[in-house]
Amino acid sequence: MKTRALTGAIIIAVYVAVIMLVVFVSRFFFDAFILLLMITAGFEMARALSKVDMRPLYLFIILNVVLGYSTFFLLGFFNIVNEISIFFVITVLNVLVVLIYSKFSKKTERSTILGTIFVLIYPQAALIFVLGLSYLGIYGDYRFYIAAILLFFLVSTLSDTFAYLVGSTFRGPKLVPQISPKKTVSGFFGGILGGLIAGTIVMLFSQFGVLETPVISHSLGLNIMHYLVIGGVGSLCVQLGDLVASYVKRKFEIKDFSSLLPGHGGIIDRIDGMMLGGIFIYIYFMILLF
Repeated sequence: MKTRALTGAIIIAVYVAVIMLVVFVSRFFFDAFILLLMITAGFEMARALSKVDMRPLYLFIILNVVLGYSTFFLLGFFNIVNEISIFFVITVLNVLVVLIYSKFSKKTERSTILGTIFVLIYPQAALIFVLGLSYLGIYGDYRFYIAAILLFFLVSTLSDTFAYLVGSTFRGPKLVPQISPKKTVSGFFGGILGGLIAGTIVMLFSQFGVLETPVISHSLGLNIMHYLVIGGVGSLCVQLGDLVASYVKRKFEIKDFSSLLPGHGGIIDRIDGMMLGGIFIYIYFMILLF
């Protein structure tokens, strides 16, 4: 428990450092953080797939991140295009290249190709949405990316924390024992509560201008509603993402994706819920900004 608490404290410190650097220095620190997650999480998933004889090609995992972000950044720099969708285009092209490569490489097994494509989609394509959070509203009067990044970290952290606290205190019926035996219904509602608290915190930040957090609406009622919806539904997505990762681990017959984070498992074990939560936050803000 001490090891888990210490690792948790370090993780929170990293989250806080990234937020401060984004707000007061540059949003590219968030980019660097997500790109690092793409590579490390991609390697973790590749390692897990290798245990079931699906050995992904690491070269394509690296190239997808390097070529995807480089193309996106350069096109944005020259004002040719500045939408995160270009990263998805590169990922799709990488999938096509992998398929073409399989046709010319007689030594490459079908399982290897499927494993490589799996990693390019999960977790890498999922994290492209998260990367897009730092590009929300950068050309308008409001820097919505600050609110989105705050929500990304806070909703997942408080959702996990309250799910654990409430679940371990009240216990009760299991949520989906066939996928995750430790999760309870009480913990699920505790997680939703944590997400609502996270949304409330960021809403208060926006009302008082803390960390230059923008209001989503000048109407107080609508501003509260938006942040609570993002917090509540975001928590639902976080918990669903955690269940998806648990299902994958059950299929691969592993406890954790790695032991990189003592007491917490691997990178994917830490960000499994954050990824799906980040996708929801990105889509929600994109709809608002459309």
